[in-house]
Amino acid sequence: MLPFPGKNNWSTLINLVLKLPPHRDVKVWKWEVPHPLESGFKKSIGDPFGQKADYRLILRDGRSIHVREYDKFYRVHWDKMDPRANPIAHLAKDAPHWLLALALVTLGIIGRLWQIRSKD
Repeated sequence: MLPFPGKNNWSTLINLVLKLPPHRDVKVWKWEVPHPLESGFKKSIGDPFGQKADYRLILRDGRSIHVREYDKFYRVHWDKMDPRANPIAHLAKDAPHWLLALALVTLGIIGRLWQIRSKD
């Protein structure tokens, strides 16, 4: 995780984050930037990492800036696909572990239904 050099605006922070690989966090103190909701971000969800809240800003090309809020700081990274733009592509590109879990649950349900049907 990289520290933010402190330029006091989201545009500078977003430009820095986009130069990094996806999912590479930059830590920024809350006092350095306005609250994400005041800067066009929308409330969202994300993998649980002890954060209080998640926010996202969708970019024109479908990527998104993901902000995790903690008590005194934010962790900010970019995702290859915003989940609101394309949830399946987001799972495949940014959270494949959840896509795998969903596939396994689906297969389990299909298997159980097949088993029930076979008994009849």
